[in-house]
Amino acid sequence: MTNTAIDFKHLSVRLLENKDLEFIRRLRNENRQHFLDSNYISKQDQQRWYKSYLLRTDDQMFVLEENGVSVGCGALYNIDIDKKKAEVGRFVIDVSHRGKGYGGILIRLIEEMALSKFEIKELYLEALAANIPAISLYKRMGYKKVGRQSGSVFKMVKKI
Repeated sequence: MTNTAIDFKHLSVRLLENKDLEFIRRLRNENRQHFLDSNYISKQDQQRWYKSYLLRTDDQMFVLEENGVSVGCGALYNIDIDKKKAEVGRFVIDVSHRGKGYGGILIRLIEEMALSKFEIKELYLEALAANIPAISLYKRMGYKKVGRQSGSVFKMVKKI
């Protein structure tokens, strides 16, 4: 049996940098069936997205690393400081690092940043109904289904 314990001293989460673009593009394309927009992302598309991302003040993309190796990514976006709400998402853990608890750790770290940096009190997300592993993780993390955006998309919310 594989040891799935994680040494938190060797984990870090940081804001997305230009050097991460190919990593997140690969993750996104390998897992595009789990995204609302499932189109393939080219290098040019990624560069265009990154340029617009850098101009936004309500969007923070994070990379989770273990011992300096990127293992996944996630984001806090549509940050509304006045309403103390934000959306979480864009969560993907590299296939070679799945099953080790990184998804839950990344969500928890982003939640902590949302609270401490922006004083966010409510987080929400959208998940494809067919993405059972993600929905199960979100439920374990305390997110509650509050409805469907469409027949195939759940909206989930968590008070923090």
